Amino acid sequence: MADARCAVVTVIVVPGPENVLALRVNGEIDTANAAELEAEFIRLVDGSVDVVVDVHAVTMLSAAGARMLTRVADRLADGGRRMLVVTGAGMPRRVLEAIHAVDVLEVFTTVDTAVAALDHASDRDCDELVRLRDQVRDLREKLRTRPLVARALGMLHERYRLPDVNTANGLLRDVSQRNNVKMRLLAHAFVGATPPPSPDAPRWFPGRLRPPAPRLTFVTRAPANLTVLLDEVLDAVLACSGAEAGDVQLVDPVRGALAIERQRGLPTSLLTFFEEVGTTGSPCAEAWRRRSSMVVADVASDPVYDEDARAVLLDAGIRAVRSTPLLAPSGECVGVVSTHHREVGAVSVGAEPPELARIAAEAGAWIAWYVRNTTLDALEHLHDEARRAARGRAAVTGGVAAPRPRRPRGVTRR
Repeated sequence: MADARCAVVTVIVVPGPENVLALRVNGEIDTANAAELEAEFIRLVDGSVDVVVDVHAVTMLSAAGARMLTRVADRLADGGRRMLVVTGAGMPRRVLEAIHAVDVLEVFTTVDTAVAALDHASDRDCDELVRLRDQVRDLREKLRTRPLVARALGMLHERYRLPDVNTANGLLRDVSQRNNVKMRLLAHAFVGATPPPSPDAPRWFPGRLRPPAPRLTFVTRAPANLTVLLDEVLDAVLACSGAEAGDVQLVDPVRGALAIERQRGLPTSLLTFFEEVGTTGSPCAEAWRRRSSMVVADVASDPVYDEDARAVLLDAGIRAVRSTPLLAPSGECVGVVSTHHREVGAVSVGAEPPELARIAAEAGAWIAWYVRNTTLDALEHLHDEARRAARGRAAVTGGVAAPRPRRPRGVTRR
């Protein structure tokens, strides 16, 4: 049993399951020792597989300490590993809930339930491992976008004089789910949009007109949502190009990067690689940047790929790639569709095939139309729900502002 001391906090390495590092933390975690403790955590967890951190006996956990835990979890997630936090039902749990860290950490009440979650995952088949990788990716994304969401929650709370940030969080999450808009994208839109005429205005966007959907000639019926449209795009592009594999990526305005949304025929190893390292230095990234098609006639020799990406592609049997941007009528690139071919020279540099160009143009216009209208609908819905919550609060308090909720013990302001 080894231990390390940081000011008034102790970290003890305790026996745990095979291939799992188990840590027990005692004492106080505050602003003064959070950085030192983070360095000690990183020293201990580097080289481990998964980590269980038991903080149930911690007598004080500050906001700085909670943020430190999310950073360590993010570091592990970048390597495809998990950090499970055991809080008990007392103060540490209440602090993590108060600052919404439970949204981005895997939190358990007891060590036994945390270990059971790891054991349960190890007994699953390959499909379950894929699902867990998706969860790690989602967790990493939440960690990266947490400051943006926190800013949106603060603005929402202040603008509509909501009872507390928990109410704002509930509204943002509910509107996100009901409108099928990812919470981080809704937060991004809320922060960047021109505010409504007033918090009490009946409409955020008075006089707004909803234009009709752009025409799509490659579908038999109008798509119900974006996912259906992307599947139709991919099927149509694969059919006209003769490729066996392909993907559609959309521009993520929060990350400022492309993200794979739908794919056909691509091995998990390739998808995992590009999810971890991103698509910078690829024909799809070049097609997005230049807003014109990019062709790789021979993956083995084209300089657009670095050696790691080239090896992954060749191992997957991909020898040629074409990436076509999906452009909105304004000229903005909203996404990229790529086809992957098994023969060198299967695609050639030159004019875009007319059918492929038509599909890409129609898809770009439809995606831009859909994203704009869905986002504005969600913002209008959020405005309406926030006004309703504010009116309910005013009725309860008789029009007098309710006192601010007390901060949980152990949380300090920065």
